[in-house]
Amino acid sequence: GVARQIRIPEPAPGQSERPCRDQVSVRCRAVVDHTAALTAFAKVLPLTHALAVMRYGLLDSSAGLHDIWGMHSTTAMAALSLGVVGAFAALLLAVAIRTFSRTSVQ
Repeated sequence: GVARQIRIPEPAPGQSERPCRDQVSVRCRAVVDHTAALTAFAKVLPLTHALAVMRYGLLDSSAGLHDIWGMHSTTAMAALSLGVVGAFAALLLAVAIRTFSRTSVQ
C-alpha cells in the first residue's frame, strides 16, 4: 500500500526524544507516505508528459521520461508520453465540440 513504517531510533541517554515529521515527539511512529499518491497523480496529468517530452527534445535528457515510465527505450517512452498528451487533447476536443454544439442549438 501507500503507508510504510519508518523506524525512528531511540534517543541516547540524556537526549530528548526526536520529533517526528509532524513535530510530535514519539519514539517510534508510523508515518503515512503521501508522496507515492502524489507521484501517481502527477504521472496521470498530461502536463507531466508534455514537460518530459519537451525536456527530452530541447535538452536531450530522458530523465523525466524515465521517471514516468521506467523503461530503457527512450523512443518508446517519448511515444507513450505523446500518446497521453494526444489522448488528453482528443478528450478535451470532444468535450469542447459537445459543449459548443449543445449551446449553439439552444
